Amino acid sequence: MCNSAEFWSTLLLVPLLGCFALNVVL
Repeated sequence: MCNSAEFWSTLLLVPLLGCFALNVVL
């Protein structure tokens, strides 16, 4: 449990970036 905060922030950023990429493509 050394970098759990970074892990969770990345986990939450992945779908956010995916939605952002979809909005840019469309």
